Amino acid sequence: MNGFPRTAPLLVAAVLLAGCQIGERNEGDSDGDFLDDVLETTGWNITVQFDVPECFTPGAAAPEVTVHVTSFTHDSDSDQDGLEDLLEYTIGSDPTKADTDGDGIPDKEEHELTKGGTLRFPGSLSLNKADSDADCLADRDELEGFDIEGLGARSPDPSARDTDGDGIIDPEEIFRTRTDPTNGDTDGDGANDRFDVQPLANLGLDLRFETVRPKQNLGATDVRIIYSVPTSDGGSTSEDDGAGFAAPAGQDTPVPASASPGLIDVDDSSADGYLHIDVLGVVNEGGTRTTGCGQAFDVVPDSADCIGVVRVAWANATFAMQGPASYPADGSLVTLETADIVLKLRLSVVEL
Repeated sequence: MNGFPRTAPLLVAAVLLAGCQIGERNEGDSDGDFLDDVLETTGWNITVQFDVPECFTPGAAAPEVTVHVTSFTHDSDSDQDGLEDLLEYTIGSDPTKADTDGDGIPDKEEHELTKGGTLRFPGSLSLNKADSDADCLADRDELEGFDIEGLGARSPDPSARDTDGDGIIDPEEIFRTRTDPTNGDTDGDGANDRFDVQPLANLGLDLRFETVRPKQNLGATDVRIIYSVPTSDGGSTSEDDGAGFAAPAGQDTPVPASASPGLIDVDDSSADGYLHIDVLGVVNEGGTRTTGCGQAFDVVPDSADCIGVVRVAWANATFAMQGPASYPADGSLVTLETADIVLKLRLSVVEL
């Protein structure tokens, strides 16, 4: 355990030399606390960290100070804090101060917190460190809680740097992302905060195809638009069979509402900060692909044989198609064009 004094062997030696047994007093231990009078008088060294590291500063660390302490030979609890001198000697706290690290939490309270089962890692609060988990948040502040805009008061675990285990440390959630450090899915949409492109709201997409214009005769009267959109339940909304519609070559044919996804409760999680919606191609009645991406998911935005890939960036409410071009995600009409197809669609980002 951190904070164990290096002089612990002196205690063992003192007890053995005096012939002392547990539960018995001897002449060399006036108060019967099983700490030899010589040791209590001459004292020992402990290490104390009074300050808290500065947040978001690489390499920042609070200094550790070596403090020489003693205890009373006539009282088994020198500071009257409810912790016996022998226990404080063992765990590395100051037996003459009721709050060793000066963090405003009495030693006894900190010690009982370690035993009460209220912490994610019981037993890891340090009586000699103002910031037990070294996350730049003082133990006292974590216990009292932080007021996060839109969420209210949240009290992260002072013994864990990442209370909810979502991969984002507590101070990052409190001061930067403004997410809940005690809940790995702040908005309850099924996406872990770390990978949620908008962790404060469950978002949806309203995707509607407006018109399609084949540049060549497809050789059939029925065509279908093939697309794939990941959904919040871990599946996807897609269209790869069913009734088609007539789309003569050279004409902008309105796309029936039944051929568009409409409003989708999308999977908000993304490794790159974008949601990829694959508009894969157009097929004729017999299922022959006239143009498309060649694969079902995660096609690259600049693939030459794709109609398009929608890359939605929630942060600035825009989306990009087929490269760097960006458009407001407010239902604006957007055109995707390849050598074979011209497809117009509207995409809106909504809060569900």
